[in-house]
Amino acid sequence: KESIQKSLMEGLHQANQRGYAIMIGHIWTKELAEVIFDLHPHILEAGYEFTSLVDLLGLERPLL
Repeated sequence: KESIQKSLMEGLHQANQRGYAIMIGHIWTKELAEVIFDLHPHILEAGYEFTSLVDLLGLERPLL
């Protein structure tokens, strides 16, 4: 879980630097799901938001 949290924090740091960060997280492990579930409210409270790549890029259709 520590390495997952570290990667997530690095992504949030990138979002602070660039205004966005693209993080891909496949919920294949119980640990990743737990970390995201636990931190999600705190991330939102800190002013971050989750969106799709399609919305971030302003596309009208999904990427293929």
